[in-house]
Amino acid sequence: MFPKNSSIWKLECLGVRIPTSAVTIGIPNSDLNIYVIAKNAPQDKDIANACVCAHNEQHLRPSFGRIQINFGVFGLKDDNESFENDLETIVHEILHVLGFSGFQMQLWIDPDTGKYYGQYGLPKITRDVIIRGLKTSIVYSKNILLTARKYYNCPTMEGMQLENEGGSGSLGSHWEQLLVQNEMMMSSDVITDAQLSVHTIALLKDTGYFAEVNENMADNLYWGKGKGCSFVMEGCYSKQKFNEFPSERKIQCSFENDGYGEPTTTPFLDNCMMKNVDAVLEVYGFNSKCFTSTSANGVKFTNDSQRRCHQYQCSPDLRSITITFPQIKRQVICTKEGSVMQIVPNNDRYGKIACPSSFIQFCDSVPICMNHCSQVGVCVRGICSCLPGWGGIDCSVKLIGPDRSCQTNCPNGYYKHGNICQQCDAQCKRCNGGTANNCTACQFLTQLNRNGQCVPILN
Repeated sequence: MFPKNSSIWKLECLGVRIPTSAVTIGIPNSDLNIYVIAKNAPQDKDIANACVCAHNEQHLRPSFGRIQINFGVFGLKDDNESFENDLETIVHEILHVLGFSGFQMQLWIDPDTGKYYGQYGLPKITRDVIIRGLKTSIVYSKNILLTARKYYNCPTMEGMQLENEGGSGSLGSHWEQLLVQNEMMMSSDVITDAQLSVHTIALLKDTGYFAEVNENMADNLYWGKGKGCSFVMEGCYSKQKFNEFPSERKIQCSFENDGYGEPTTTPFLDNCMMKNVDAVLEVYGFNSKCFTSTSANGVKFTNDSQRRCHQYQCSPDLRSITITFPQIKRQVICTKEGSVMQIVPNNDRYGKIACPSSFIQFCDSVPICMNHCSQVGVCVRGICSCLPGWGGIDCSVKLIGPDRSCQTNCPNGYYKHGNICQQCDAQCKRCNGGTANNCTACQFLTQLNRNGQCVPILN
């Protein structure tokens, strides 16, 4: 990992020989070149790994990188869900090349000098501390620190923690899993949907490599959000109880309600228990989630886990949730958080169901995209962003024109103009026009002023 004109740049990128012409002349219409190689090592635990091999000193950003895929572990099933999981793995590795690497932090750009931090400049953004009895690296560059303090509601937070367990491939080059259990850039595989969060967006901004980072690509993350400094520093060891960490080894819904299973411990969670997912969407459907439920069709269960996956629909104002039981043609409408209701009034035969404790979190957590975008799109905040030539809610419709027409709803970062989704200004999360004065909602570290502009939050 070094500037490309360095004396140790030998045109070798960890198993890949780089053509001399690629360095001396360049590769047309490209600024980052990633070489992909494979190995077949089922005995290894790593699914894939990545590194950056050279930086362009003129533009001060990565220019050559390498990704290695382990086909002995990597899933190769030809179905939509497996394709999306594999795509998430590749995006994870690309983000390492783009700057999310403990070693590459010395090659981030210092905004005070416009040059690399270098080894001697690293203390300006990172250092080692002891947290929960473990040596832990924290990173506190501007956007990362401001984002972490606001997200966790911990104004004294010194920096965002990096992974403190595992080998060299995990340690210091991922977010600490205890703080971001379902984030794309944690060190272990995410069983359900991996989410790209504002924390990783903040890191990409702080590399200094990119003129603009599109925050509208960030998913809604709720793990630890607003839980305070006790969550950040102590996790499951805190006297305060957090629903992220179960206290009993009994079957429970996962934190995101996308499945259920028996809690397990993992070193990446500093030996805290997590709600493991054994069965994702038991009655598999894209409009189902896990509920605390004893629903039954007149049949008594032994060793009942009291967890079920049911079809649901949230109201537009997130004030009610309708739960559907098609087998008995019944619906239960939740209007009070945490309430327990009979599925059939005055009849215990069909069981009871508990309404979610937080309607906003339950409904606003990122849904799984329909059919995983049919292998021709990317799921962003629960909406498929289709490749050109494909459209429909799940990207399964072949279009004559590009996929920018006949939209029912537009994702964040776009506004509806007729039947076309037009792009908002980069400062806007949502907007009603294409200029910086048309914002109606702002990004994580900005707020809306009376002129329709997004301005930095004053701290």
